[in-house]
Amino acid sequence: MIAEINPSIIQGSIKAPQSKSIAIRLILASVLTDIKLENLALSNDVLDALDAVNYIKGGCKGILKLRGSATTLRMIIPIMGAFGCQGIIDGESQLKSRPLSALLELRNYGIEFSSNHLPIKLYGKLRDTEIEVDGSESSQHISGLIYSLLLMGGGKISIKGKMVSKSYVNLTAHLLRSIGARIKVFENQIEVEDSELKPYRGSVPGDYLLSSFYAAGSALTGGRLEITGLYEPPPFFGDHSIVDVFKAMGIRSSYTNSSWIVDGIEKEVDSEFNVEDAIDTAMSIAAVASGLNSTIGIEGTSRLRIKESDRVNGILELAKFGVKIEVHDEKIRINGSKELTRSEVNCNGDHRVGMMLSVPSVMVGGIIREAECVNKSNPSFWDTLRALGGDVSLK
Repeated sequence: MIAEINPSIIQGSIKAPQSKSIAIRLILASVLTDIKLENLALSNDVLDALDAVNYIKGGCKGILKLRGSATTLRMIIPIMGAFGCQGIIDGESQLKSRPLSALLELRNYGIEFSSNHLPIKLYGKLRDTEIEVDGSESSQHISGLIYSLLLMGGGKISIKGKMVSKSYVNLTAHLLRSIGARIKVFENQIEVEDSELKPYRGSVPGDYLLSSFYAAGSALTGGRLEITGLYEPPPFFGDHSIVDVFKAMGIRSSYTNSSWIVDGIEKEVDSEFNVEDAIDTAMSIAAVASGLNSTIGIEGTSRLRIKESDRVNGILELAKFGVKIEVHDEKIRINGSKELTRSEVNCNGDHRVGMMLSVPSVMVGGIIREAECVNKSNPSFWDTLRALGGDVSLK
């Protein structure tokens, strides 16, 4: 599918798309307690989480075929290990390319794997409640181990080296604490106590980063946008921090009473951000940086190359609009411009790349190939952009 976009002013009010990260974590929590989610938005990643839980509850019969959710994949394996489930997991081509090396350390604790890439056969049972794992590749398996230890009555996770994407472990702990889990997260250690979890009934709160692409488009086209239905920002750096990041870049950006308000550009500011603890924020920062007359540095970017696609290459697609980009091992420097030119670009099947590329497109026009990539996290993305004034046609 191709999205053809003409210059537009993005403005109005929308309810934030549901948080994919929180939805997955709540769905997986249904192995711990009763979870009932209202009006759940069925993105591909959410469907993967539902399939994974049903696979476990159904006794792991046949093959669990995931679409593309690396979060579900890496979290579900330790959970299956706590149950002693035996099964086969496969996935679509992008997921097959994602490394599982860090998970193989669970062989030291009773879980066996046939491979370090999909498809894999999983068997054995997690036998220890004090576990040491590497934290330099991903944090998703660490989040999965928190669920495992809750199932096993508590325990301790020790992290070797620096824990990357720590904000997502904090998010897991924060969410599970809200339903009764007793979890303490330290620099290189997580303590999980035996806990009695409460049922959860309600909706999934809004997603800051999925919302951020509408916010970026609005700010750079001179619109005013209110995004409602967002959760109260917790006290750690994470996806929710994008509100303050946009403000630091010179955008009029503020949070109040569950709403994020963006109202144009106040003053463009050269700035630098380290995204290692919340790597997905890089794409949202790049989206805004593309249309600012300033220099924006994004540090801690090496793991962008092993996401759904090589997201460094995805950011380089912005150069087709006239954005100047320098890439180094751990840093990307972006010099945007208000004098961009219409271009044809490719999201390489990556939802965040596709949404990022919509931002310069609403400024000066553009054609985005493989536009269906947004279905991974926000199937309504293009419809919502149109509702906000975007001149978007899908072919």
